[in-house]
Amino acid sequence: MESVPAFDATGERPAKRPREDDSDHPETRISASAMGNEYTAPQLQFRPSLPIPAGTTIPSVQQMLDTLSPTQMRSVLATTISADLTYCALSCLTDCWTQKLRAEQARVIDFDDCSKEVWHTLNTKYRKLSGSKQYDMSFDAFESVTGSIESIQSQVTRSSSYGTKLSALETLRKIGKSILLSNDCLGSEVRKLFGHDSSYVDAMMHIVECMSDEERFAAGRNVSEAGKGELRDKIDWVAKDAAGYCIFEGLEEVLDLLDGVEDEEDDDGEEDEDGEEANEKVHGPANREVITIDGDD
Repeated sequence: MESVPAFDATGERPAKRPREDDSDHPETRISASAMGNEYTAPQLQFRPSLPIPAGTTIPSVQQMLDTLSPTQMRSVLATTISADLTYCALSCLTDCWTQKLRAEQARVIDFDDCSKEVWHTLNTKYRKLSGSKQYDMSFDAFESVTGSIESIQSQVTRSSSYGTKLSALETLRKIGKSILLSNDCLGSEVRKLFGHDSSYVDAMMHIVECMSDEERFAAGRNVSEAGKGELRDKIDWVAKDAAGYCIFEGLEEVLDLLDGVEDEEDDDGEEDEDGEEANEKVHGPANREVITIDGDD
C-alpha cells in the first residue's frame, strides 16, 4: 500500500486527497436526514440497480415504504431475505410472524352476533312485506346470509384458538337451524337457493378441518346450555332436517370428523400382465380413531 508522507518538500502538510466515493459518486452521499432519523444507509453498500433521476431527493425509508403496494413490499422483503447472509431480515420476519401467531392463539372471537343477524334477516327484516315482495327480496336475503357464513369461515384458521373454532361451529349450527325453521315466503325461497349452494357445508367443513382431533372430539361433546344436548347431536338434527329439503348435503362428513372417523382408501390388487389370476389383498374395516375421555356419557 502506498504511504502518504506527513509533510511535502516545502515542510507543509499536503492537502487531504478527496475520497473517491465523495467526488466520483455523488449519488451515494445520503444524509441521515434524507434517509430518516432511525436509519442511515452505508455509503459503500447503497447501490440501487436503477439510476436515480438527476435532482431527485431520496425520501426517508418510511416515505418510500408508504408508496409501495403490498405486492412490491413482499417482493422487496423476499429479495432482502434471500440476499441477507446474516439472517437478520429473516429473524425479524419470523419474530413478527410468531408474535401474530401467539396473538391469534390467545384471542377468542365470538360469532354469536352473526347468528342473530341471520335470524333477523330471515324472520323480522322483511316480515311486513307482502309475499310477492318477499319473493323479490329473497335473493338479497340469501346473499346476506351467505355473507355472514363466509365471514365466519374467513376468520378461522388452524392457528385460531379453540374458543374461536368452537364459537364458529356453534354459530354456523344456529344459522343452519334458522334457515330450516324460517317458514314464510322469504324463508322458503332462501332454502331453495341453498339447494344450489354449498357455502354452508363448505364453512362447516373448513372449521372442523382446522381443528385437531382432540378439539373435534371436545367440540362435538360440548354443551353450551345445560339440558340442551351436545353440539354433535344438534348438528345431526340440522343434517337430518335439511335432508327433507335436499339442502346442506355433506354435513355427514362433518359429523364423521367430529366422531373421529377418517376415510381411508383401500389398496386394490393388481392384475398380472399375462392374464393370470389377480392377487387379492384382504383388509380389515377402515380405522376408526376415537378419543375417549373419562366421565359420564
